[in-house]
Amino acid sequence: MTLFKKAKKYLEKHKWASILFEVSLIIGVLLLFSWFQNSGTIASENKPAPDFTLQSIDGETYQLSKLKGKKVLIYFFAPWCSICHMSEI
Repeated sequence: MTLFKKAKKYLEKHKWASILFEVSLIIGVLLLFSWFQNSGTIASENKPAPDFTLQSIDGETYQLSKLKGKKVLIYFFAPWCSICHMSEI
């Protein structure tokens, strides 16, 4: 008898174990998804942003390190987002 069949047989006999396993699995997946979703998305306080280069729609290239000492606002939006276009800066 394989390990999978043994586990299935045990869970069939002990319905509470099956429910506990399923709930634990769902909670684990949700916590893991939440952790992956938030990792790397929140800026660290009092740390400089990493240097990067972007190209604007008109083809001009901007490098963050060349703007050192200046205030910089980077506004990302999707071209298809009508609400984003309405909030032009």
